[in-house]
Amino acid sequence: AAAQAELGDTVIPLGRAVGIKLFSDGVLVVGLSSLDTPEGPASPGRTSGLKAGDVITHMDGSEVDTIEEVQDHLAQHPGEKMTLQVQRGEESLQLAAQAVKTTAGSYQLGVWLRDSMAGIGTMTFYDPDSGVFAALGHGINDVDTAKLMPLETGSIMGATVSDVKKGAAGEPGELDGVFSSNIPLGEILLNNQTGVYGTLTGMDLDGMEPVELGYKQEVE
Repeated sequence: AAAQAELGDTVIPLGRAVGIKLFSDGVLVVGLSSLDTPEGPASPGRTSGLKAGDVITHMDGSEVDTIEEVQDHLAQHPGEKMTLQVQRGEESLQLAAQAVKTTAGSYQLGVWLRDSMAGIGTMTFYDPDSGVFAALGHGINDVDTAKLMPLETGSIMGATVSDVKKGAAGEPGELDGVFSSNIPLGEILLNNQTGVYGTLTGMDLDGMEPVELGYKQEVE
């Protein structure tokens, strides 16, 4: 990936607010719930062994990346026994599951899922040699499970900041704002513990001077 390209000797420091859109690789289980059925309460997701923080990547061998794809699979195989391929941390699991028909008439597993997220962040630097940018300085984690979101695709968007909430001990600061355009300024290729990385395509950086790359051991 371009995000793992060799950085040049100079970077352009930014500190510019941008919008961030991220779509997950698989669907993230953020919770498990009980369902009302004609036979009484049932929790097929919990019974199958699913846990909050699991990432469902396949259903019966078919890849799933969106909540709609999960719902479509359940509708096309109503009440059938199925195999879920699940990523739990570094571990890959296969779980047997069977959706139940709710009193409302639909087939459900009783799982709360998330497949995307959006927010406002700050770009850290841009490397004119490789075209790589860095943003945030920390990974994008799911708000409910605190798990790092597995990245399928993502993009950087123009954004306007409306409010800055200052951080305090135990209370991280945050930016409030809105996306100013639906045209992506760049592509996100990597989401890890140190930030999000990708390549810029549409941001105007003319007139911004690169500075020599520094290392932490040089800081006094």
